Amino acid sequence: MQKVSQLEPLANRVALVKGTESSHLAALLQDQDLLLVCVGAGRGGSYERTYLHTAQTLAAVLAQTPVEQVIFTSSYSLYGDHQGAWVTEAMPPKPAGDKAEIMLATERTLLDTASHRCRVCVFRLGGIYGPGRELGRIFSRSAGSTRPG
Repeated sequence: MQKVSQLEPLANRVALVKGTESSHLAALLQDQDLLLVCVGAGRGGSYERTYLHTAQTLAAVLAQTPVEQVIFTSSYSLYGDHQGAWVTEAMPPKPAGDKAEIMLATERTLLDTASHRCRVCVFRLGGIYGPGRELGRIFSRSAGSTRPG
């Protein structure tokens, strides 16, 4: 509930809903044209339930909503460990572990819902988790500038 109070000044509406509650999700999305899926399993949380089951529920209800764009925040961990070598989006995913496999299945589930009416974008983030890796700190040096890529 603490996160709700932090988000309320930034959004028109903040709602807590379990990703598997299809009727609740469908109702929340009835007046939305964009959906940002940014979830986290938390400590001891189930990746499969949090990510994949949420995506499966969304896949089942999106056609019943006016949503035109879905943005899913994923992870670069899908590429596995390349021992410090460059990794690009042109490389095939190489998940190393159950969590990365679930994340890849989640991406595919959401991408499969894409249609001429509803686009799906997967945004793979890297290096934002762990001590000292807050987004504000990471990106504050780049604020107001245009970055390549």
